[in-house]
Amino acid sequence: MFTLGSVQYEIETGHVLYEGLKDDQVEKMYKVLECPDVSRLCTGDIIRKCWNAEYENVGRGIERSSGSAPKGMWMRRAGMEGWTCK
Repeated sequence: MFTLGSVQYEIETGHVLYEGLKDDQVEKMYKVLECPDVSRLCTGDIIRKCWNAEYENVGRGIERSSGSAPKGMWMRRAGMEGWTCK
């Protein structure tokens, strides 16, 4: 589940989770499940639930993720990395 949330995070932000950290720092973050605030992301609630293993299985997380924004709502902002939902 954690990986599904991390992939969704990368898709929406354009950044890998824990990008720029050394391996030992990443291990520490995984062990304590320290994650960035995703509350302002379009799929932030889904990402957080994946990271916290709040879905009963990966299929349920994917189901929620695929229905998170109406078709055509994802747009790339000019000059900015990542995707936004309007």
